Parts: sequence; structure tokens; C-alpha cells
Amino acid sequence: MHVFLLYTGLLALSVVGCGGSLEAQSGPDAYRDQAAPAILNAWVPDAISRSEEDATDWKSFQVSTETPVTIQVKFGDPAVAARVSLHDIHGIPVAAKNKRKGDPAALLLAGTVPAGLNFIQIHCTGGSDASEYAIQIALGDSSGTPPRPF
Repeated sequence: MHVFLLYTGLLALSVVGCGGSLEAQSGPDAYRDQAAPAILNAWVPDAISRSEEDATDWKSFQVSTETPVTIQVKFGDPAVAARVSLHDIHGIPVAAKNKRKGDPAALLLAGTVPAGLNFIQIHCTGGSDASEYAIQIALGDSSGTPPRPF
């Protein structure tokens, strides 16, 4: 029995070690501690790609008091599956929304963040394995009507 458990453990470790990382080519915004400072109230283009090992982008922004935030994301490829989430300084999710393959290309996420540093994660979860996107981050109350990003 011990030999079986040892063999299973070694096999599991070897499988985990194989293959490339989904973030190997992500650049400086692959992880929360490397989040790129967000540009607020403007449409900013970026891209995510599982095949190019850049599946995740992180953005950061700071507020002085508890503040409502509205995040609008327009994906270039509607076949992409993605998750957009808003996090506080500790990485605790404040709000999140999934876009499944075939969902409309526009995604709207709203939440209230605490004072201090906060983060947004855009992560490609499947479907089409890559997509350009444009993101707009607005502080304060919003009408919920996304303007056209392009």
C-alpha cells in the first residue's frame, strides 16, 4: 500500500511539473502584486491569451474612501470565456462576473470597494483561447449604460 501511495504521489508531482505556465509570457501584470496601475474613466485596450501564456491581467487603483466602482469590459472575440473580478487589498473578491463562450461581448460589473488599494483581474477561462479587450473603470455611481469603446 505504501508503494502505491508513493508512486501515486510521484506521478501527481510529475504531471503538475509538466507543461507551460498560463502566465509565462504575461509580462508585469500576471499576478496581483504586479498589477498595472489602472487608468480611470477611459477606455484602455489590452489582451488575454491562453495559447500565448498571458491568460491573466491585473489592474490596481486606489481610493480614499469606500467607493462604488463600475467596470465595463468589451471583448473583441465574443467566443472567449473570461472572468472579471474586483478585489480588495487582501485579494478578497468584492464582485465578479463570468462571460461564457457565446455570451454578449460586453460585460458590466459593479461593486463597492473599501478605502485603499484595490484590484481588478481579467482572466481567460476558455472558449476562444485569446481576445483583445477594452476596459473602462469608473469611480462613483454610474448609469450602467456602457458607452461604445471603439
